[in-house]
Amino acid sequence: MVRYERPVPRATNAVAAFCGDLRDLRDSAGCSPTVDEISQEAKISRSTIYHSLRGVRLPSVPVLKAMVEAWNGDVGEWLKKRSKIFEQR
Repeated sequence: MVRYERPVPRATNAVAAFCGDLRDLRDSAGCSPTVDEISQEAKISRSTIYHSLRGVRLPSVPVLKAMVEAWNGDVGEWLKKRSKIFEQR
């Protein structure tokens, strides 16, 4: 069964915007590796990763690192962005 993602309302808050940017990173990597592959490799539940991509919550540092590394992003830059949002809360 194909899952369709709900759009992330980026304008609502910084966490939603951050998570929308994470989706963009994933999409720019061609969705490979998949969430399932990251989940298995990093020993992180699929639901935790999906919550991070949907804007439900700000991903923890280990979750963020696993996703950004898997999708060839700059981990240092993403951690800085996360820190700014975390400090604003």
